[in-house]
Amino acid sequence: KPFIIGIAGDSGSGKDTFSDDIKGLFGNHSVATLSGDDYHRWDRKKPMWRALTHLDPAANDLAKFKRDVLSLKNNRSIRSRHYDHKSGRMTKPKLLHPKNFIISSGCSQNPIQSPLINSFVYNDLLNSSGSTSLNEMNISFNR
Repeated sequence: KPFIIGIAGDSGSGKDTFSDDIKGLFGNHSVATLSGDDYHRWDRKKPMWRALTHLDPAANDLAKFKRDVLSLKNNRSIRSRHYDHKSGRMTKPKLLHPKNFIISSGCSQNPIQSPLINSFVYNDLLNSSGSTSLNEMNISFNR
């Protein structure tokens, strides 16, 4: 079964940067990623965003996020869309296949705190300079 790595942190704390670095270590062929951002119920262009942003757990499909992590852990492919931070919109769903490592990242309200996860990482920037290089992150490992 794939090894699941959960990464938690506040918005802008460097979760995607850390995920990309893990991909760099093991290679894209070995790592699949799921981001909590990909499970927003609506994008920034929808009127609902003004009333309920992505920071509210109700604005995210956390049940689907958890099902998708479980499917990948059980070697089943999923259909996943991606949240594009530049455009504020979701991409069309694409097939995502299980790989040796699955990264599940997001804010603390997502399935990364689930027993599905083999290893858990919480990262928090040491300073607020806006840089998210790994040498500036305070990273703690659990499990």
